[in-house]
Amino acid sequence: MKAKAVWHKKKGIEIKTAAFAKLTKVYPPVLIKLLTTRGLSKLDEIDKFLNPNFDSGLFNPLLLKNIKRSVKLLSDFIDQQKKISIYTDYDADGICAGAILADLFDEIKYPFEIYIPDRRREGYGLNKNAIKFLKEQKVDLIITCDCASNNKDEIDFARELGLEVIVIDHHQLHVKYDQSYFIVNPKQPGDRYPFKELCGAGLVYKFVQAFLIINGQEKKLQIFGKWLLDLLVIATVADLVPLVSENRVLSHYGLMVIKKTRRWGIKALAEAAGTNLLDLNSEKIGFVLAPRLNAAGRINHASSAYKLLITKNLDKVKGLARELDRQNRLRQNITGKVVQEAKILFKGKKEKILIGIKKNWDQGVLGIAASKLMAEFHRPVILLQQIEDQGVGSARSPKNFNIINSLDKCSPLLIRYGGHAQAAGLKVSIDKLSELKSALHKIADRQLKNSDLVEQIEYDLPIKLADLSWELYSYLEKLEPFGLGNHQPIFRLNKLTISNKQYLGNLNKHLKLTLQSGDHFIFALSFDSPVSLRKLAAGETIDVLATLRKNQWRNKQSLELLIIDWKITK
Repeated sequence: MKAKAVWHKKKGIEIKTAAFAKLTKVYPPVLIKLLTTRGLSKLDEIDKFLNPNFDSGLFNPLLLKNIKRSVKLLSDFIDQQKKISIYTDYDADGICAGAILADLFDEIKYPFEIYIPDRRREGYGLNKNAIKFLKEQKVDLIITCDCASNNKDEIDFARELGLEVIVIDHHQLHVKYDQSYFIVNPKQPGDRYPFKELCGAGLVYKFVQAFLIINGQEKKLQIFGKWLLDLLVIATVADLVPLVSENRVLSHYGLMVIKKTRRWGIKALAEAAGTNLLDLNSEKIGFVLAPRLNAAGRINHASSAYKLLITKNLDKVKGLARELDRQNRLRQNITGKVVQEAKILFKGKKEKILIGIKKNWDQGVLGIAASKLMAEFHRPVILLQQIEDQGVGSARSPKNFNIINSLDKCSPLLIRYGGHAQAAGLKVSIDKLSELKSALHKIADRQLKNSDLVEQIEYDLPIKLADLSWELYSYLEKLEPFGLGNHQPIFRLNKLTISNKQYLGNLNKHLKLTLQSGDHFIFALSFDSPVSLRKLAAGETIDVLATLRKNQWRNKQSLELLIIDWKITK
């Protein structure tokens, strides 16, 4: 993290003194202040946020457009003993979505096929070769999970071959469907579902709810349905959907379930990663479990991640977990090389969107690499692997630039694309790449000011070192799960003296500081610490932005800071 970022105190809802005093009779003042930065100021809103209710906090799945028709179609195919295939995406969201639907079929004891496309050979979404293969396997119904909202041509192709398709997906739609199609996506026109930000697995979970309700098996939701939440919390955190509203409720209870999970695969994966399930939180799901599930599709084939989640043989899952752990380490190495090469490519460039392409880059890791580069350069980044006469890759953008809208404007230049406001995948002909670059540069020049390219960091509250306590940490735990829309609180601490520093990790890339204010001190970690911070000597005084976290070493627990940014005290 570079020290040139601009710091801002996050604006919260203004509460009058009398109202604040009334709230502090129920909750601690520091917690109230943190909640106002999340747009919460009324007692009923705060109660609902801090105490998610599974029964009242979820919306009726039957409100989703086309879900009743789609459930009836599936039920009819089951009654007629037709052959059904799940067709799911290869990322953690898609794999978990596929496993949730697989659990439904196992629960009702109905056989099914599973198809997961190869990221490199087939790419994202439905494709005609896969449909031909499924036709040859005498499949009658394809149910897509976390993909296919924009694959109208492929759906039409499947129907021409005599197959029907149900699409369960959450991606933005760029095509129109009439009422003869079975599209379950809250982002489609005319959908009345109140919450639009469920991940792919979240929508499959709603589909399972609807199926059981419509088929008179609603009681199964109380036990069977809740055991699905371990998969759902992984998918929700991994796919970076906002952890608010229904997602917060599902993730809150998902964290409870995953700590008691009955899935040998999740237990084995946590063990291979050196993580105790009882200590699991959203951060560990996002940075420990999810990357290992994602590594399968990035490095080899996502089928190994799917098998891990659905296999009930302990010896098999242990082997699969070790393999995913190995693939994740390989993924980290490959990503690191791409990032370093891209930094050289982008060095000295002033464009407001950075676009790079190389033949030796692996498309499986380009999304992660683009995210890292976006965080460093504070502007949109597109990375492509050149494969013969095409460029295939990923785009990532900060929240002040909508990358999918920008790609919409360039759609005639693209072979294929799809995604969200801040993340997308794309394929382009090499002979169109120059024109695409020019078009995107013009869009970025119009939409982004120079000030938008300087990192802006919002912090929640200023705080004194003396106020960091286990009591404060217990309040922060009430705000979990953290993620998009509910970030972990960032504190500003001023005038801290460096009393000691220690280098950690391979190549001494990380830094552990002892920071002191008066008689109080705390350890503070900086991962991949910048050279400017490493050069500081004991005795120098700094201001820091940091999060508070628990460190557990053997049987001892302590509080520590994770440094986000720092400045020399003025």
